[in-house]
Amino acid sequence: MGKKDRVIRSTNKRVDRKVLPKSEVEELKKMKGDPLPNHVKQELENSLGANLSGVRVHTGPSAVRMAKTLNAQAFTHGRDIYFNSGAYDPQTSEGRKLLAHELTHVLQQK
Repeated sequence: MGKKDRVIRSTNKRVDRKVLPKSEVEELKKMKGDPLPNHVKQELENSLGANLSGVRVHTGPSAVRMAKTLNAQAFTHGRDIYFNSGAYDPQTSEGRKLLAHELTHVLQQK
């Protein structure tokens, strides 16, 4: 499997690289997701020093199912971040911390 088939997951204890089955990677590619809210995007662009305009956030049932499969709070694939149930919460400091962590993985995958 190539680089594009890998995801990076964040659990409570560590960060890991995992490979999803090809069928699930194909499902990831079909998911649209949502852009970061403007105020969140601007704040994190300033702190990370990067353009985050192409980042998409996924919180729907498929994202939750795949995150659970990976035993992860969240995982990234390319410029997309997929969150487990309740893990995407940019209004709290813990939620911002997880989001910033995932965004560093997005930037690493460029």
